[in-house]
Amino acid sequence: MAIGDRIRRHRQEMGLTQQQIGDMVNPPIQKSGVAKWENGRVTIPPKYLVQLEQIFSCDDLVDRSYIPDGREHHGDTRDILIEQIRMLDDYDRGRISAYVETYLRSSKYSKRT
Repeated sequence: MAIGDRIRRHRQEMGLTQQQIGDMVNPPIQKSGVAKWENGRVTIPPKYLVQLEQIFSCDDLVDRSYIPDGREHHGDTRDILIEQIRMLDDYDRGRISAYVETYLRSSKYSKRT
């Protein structure tokens, strides 16, 4: 089940409207923002996912498989990195991309390949 579908399910189970959810998060967002989350039209910032888990008293919105706590990691590392990058805004994705390009051109990387 997609993350937006899980948000919608939790919201409906609690009998809340999209506007009520938008008012409960910090900073607040409009009803249309919650609708975009539920419809999968935008990537939900991690800070909101954590807040939504608290509102819904659930633990199925944040992917914790990449958290470096000594536990076994689930999922393919590449897929985890891709998902983490998708959670960033355009500005930060651009910064990460520039860093990776610089790293790939560096002599440090060249020595490894």
